[in-house]
Amino acid sequence: MAGFFRPLKYALQGHDIYRLLIHEATENDDNQPTQSDLEMIVKRSRDFSAAPWVMAEVLEDRLEDRPKKWRRTLKAMKVTEYCIREGPKDFLEWAYTCLEQLKRLRRLEYVTRDGTEVAGEVRATAKEMVPWVLAEYRALRDRIAHEGLEEELRKEDARQERLRQAARLREERSGVGIVSLDGAEPPSYSKVVALDRELQAEEARQERLRRAMQLRQEKEGSSSGVEPGGSSGHADSIEASRGNKPPNDAGN
Repeated sequence: MAGFFRPLKYALQGHDIYRLLIHEATENDDNQPTQSDLEMIVKRSRDFSAAPWVMAEVLEDRLEDRPKKWRRTLKAMKVTEYCIREGPKDFLEWAYTCLEQLKRLRRLEYVTRDGTEVAGEVRATAKEMVPWVLAEYRALRDRIAHEGLEEELRKEDARQERLRQAARLREERSGVGIVSLDGAEPPSYSKVVALDRELQAEEARQERLRRAMQLRQEKEGSSSGVEPGGSSGHADSIEASRGNKPPNDAGN
C-alpha cells in the first residue's frame, strides 16, 4: 500500500518525473530496483542536458542519508553504477565529485535493535566503487584529450591544405586571370582573396617565429658571455692550448 501512495506523495511534494524515478528506485525497503526501472532512468536522463544532474541530486542525498536508511544508500550506489555504465558521461563526472562520500561509506556501520550489523554490503560496494569510479574518470579524461587532439590535428591538416592551395594559386596567377588547379573550375575571386590573406598571415607568423628564435639565441649567447656568431675568451684559450690558434690577448 505504501508503494501505491509514494508517487502521489512525491507529486504533492513537487518532485518531477526525473527525481521521482530515482526516489522510487532507491526506497528504504527490501525491494531492489528492477532492470526496467534502471533502463527507464537512463532513457529519461537523455531527455535534456541537465536531466542527469537533476537525478544526481537525489542520488547524492541518498548517499548522504542516515545509517538507518542504509538500504537507500546501497540502492543509490547500484543505480549510480548502472547509470555510469549505460547513461550519459555526466553521471561519471558527478560521481567523481562524490568520491569523498563514497570513501566515507567504506566505514559505514549500522546495528539493529537485535544487535545485528547490517551495513556490510554498503561498505563492500563502496570499496569497489571508489577505485572503479577513479579508473573510469581517468579513462574518460584520456578519451576526451585524445579526441581533442584528433580534432586539432584535423583542423591543422585542413589549414595546411588551404595554405598549399593559396600558394599554388599565387604561383599560377597571371595578368589575365586565374589558372585552374588540376583541371578543376577556377576558384572565385573572393576565395582567392581569402586564401591569399591566409597565406600572408601564415608568412607573417613564420617571420615572427623566426625573429623570436633569433632573439632567443642572441639572448642566450649574451647571458653565457658568448657573442652571437663568435666564441668566448675561455674557448679561445682552450683552442690555443691545443695549438689550433692563439688566444685573443696573444698580441696577434
